[in-house]
Amino acid sequence: MIQSWKQLEESAKELIFDDNPVQPKNSGGTKKEEDVIGNELIIQCKYTDAKNMSILKKDLDRLLENANLLEKFPIFITANGDGDLILSLPVKVDPQLIVDVIRLTIISNGLQKMILNNNLIKTPDILNKCRKRELKYKGLMQAITSKITDQFNKLSSILDTKYKNLMMYNLFE
Repeated sequence: MIQSWKQLEESAKELIFDDNPVQPKNSGGTKKEEDVIGNELIIQCKYTDAKNMSILKKDLDRLLENANLLEKFPIFITANGDGDLILSLPVKVDPQLIVDVIRLTIISNGLQKMILNNNLIKTPDILNKCRKRELKYKGLMQAITSKITDQFNKLSSILDTKYKNLMMYNLFE
């Protein structure tokens, strides 16, 4: 259980380990840096011993400003002494990404529940309902995969063109 701002920052860093995160020195002691910064993400952490948690507008504005300056996606993580943790994704940054995150959550949670509760499938009617949900999850997954594949293909095309241009330039030097 997280019981300090330092533990919260460490947890945030672990949460985004795939993004090569770092904790800037004096992250809580300056107004210039956020608490955890990765290649693609920037995180502001707020810990309180109180039961209630909130996000101050000034803190959110600073996170959004820094995310914009550094061209990173902002995440706000709030925790309290009771072990509650809330991860917030500002919608105004990229509304479509929020939709994709929600879709991934629906898929993951739905599949997990169906796997755990498969012993409840005792009639053809229940099996048919499960198959319909399975198809829904598959459709959501394909939509996300298709979007990511399209983005990856665009990037590959750009990099291939850049490579060809650089190699052509080197030939004439």
